Amino acid sequence: MKFRYKNKGFTLVELLIVITLMGILVTPLLYMEIQYSKGFFANIYRQDMVEAGNRSLEWIAKDIRKAISVTKDRGENKLAGNSSKNRLVIETFDKSTIFYSFNKEKRVLTREEYSPQNPVGNPVLIELACYVDDFFISPVRARTADNKLAAFKAKIFHIRLDLSREVLNFTERITMNGVAAGRI
Repeated sequence: MKFRYKNKGFTLVELLIVITLMGILVTPLLYMEIQYSKGFFANIYRQDMVEAGNRSLEWIAKDIRKAISVTKDRGENKLAGNSSKNRLVIETFDKSTIFYSFNKEKRVLTREEYSPQNPVGNPVLIELACYVDDFFISPVRARTADNKLAAFKAKIFHIRLDLSREVLNFTERITMNGVAAGRI
């Protein structure tokens, strides 16, 4: 008995055509997957910035609500170990002193708390937000509908945080605004 061999394989031309067609079909799918991944990670980074900004605004507002004085420290206060020249200083009714410092080089907003329970050398230090471009707080003068100054027993502050982060070849910028009132 004699065996016959039939040519049942693919030719080189057929293989090249299949590879080319597969490349044409897969390329748009890969492009869509890459764009989806970029958007997904950009949303994660944006959400991280929003959460850090919200957390910072909540801490500042909470501290202002329990404040007996809010001032800006121009660097003459020797209590805080931070070398930043502009700090927000909040003195609370429980005799704690809280410093909010913005380090422009590191782009970090920090909170230092010195309380009677903690010795001066051991403050409670919390890094509130990274990627901070600017930190701004100012008192607000409340006005009534007829444009007269309102007589409040509380002082109202406008707080603004500008955050930005480089995300996959573009810069994501967020501005967070908040209002805090305290009986000062």
